[in-house]
Amino acid sequence: MSVSIPDPQVGQPTFAIDIVARPAPAVAQALADLQDQIEAFAPAAALHRVPVSALHLSVYQLAWTRTPQIVVGPHDWAALEAATLAALRALSAPYPAFALQQAQLRVGDKAIYLQFSPDPALERLRDDMDGYAASRFPDRNRPQIQHITLFRYREALPWQPLVQACSALSAWQQTWRIDQLELVHETAYPLLAGRL
Repeated sequence: MSVSIPDPQVGQPTFAIDIVARPAPAVAQALADLQDQIEAFAPAAALHRVPVSALHLSVYQLAWTRTPQIVVGPHDWAALEAATLAALRALSAPYPAFALQQAQLRVGDKAIYLQFSPDPALERLRDDMDGYAASRFPDRNRPQIQHITLFRYREALPWQPLVQACSALSAWQQTWRIDQLELVHETAYPLLAGRL
């Protein structure tokens, strides 16, 4: 039987530079309500529930916490921060607000997350960020999907029963309008602590 893969990095100190979108209060509440429902399907000790304050959609990661060897570290970032922030503001300024609507709840072996139908404009912004970061941030990471992680695993447990239980939950109905992005220095994984 397939089992989940515990994430040993949860709660650990880290260094990462993330561009993220935070949910508005109504969306955050809907996500918390969804977490409440999912939590009933597994032992509490087996799951790390992402706190509401840490819920986010990763748009782009300039310095990725899962990079085996960090190239851009805290000292380098101190010299790059002001110029990077200005460049990212210029890149994102022409884009209108993004609207994420349809979503599917996914139960994977490493996390439980809400995957949104792709917004083409958000992917174009990621293209622009790729172009900017390519020569400046060797340990960058471009997320492959548009999603928000709700849980990670603390313990190994059979995850197919979770898939079946979660499939009975109501479909996601909340529209998420994203009109602001944040550049965050992550200090505790996964974005449990950080600063702008």
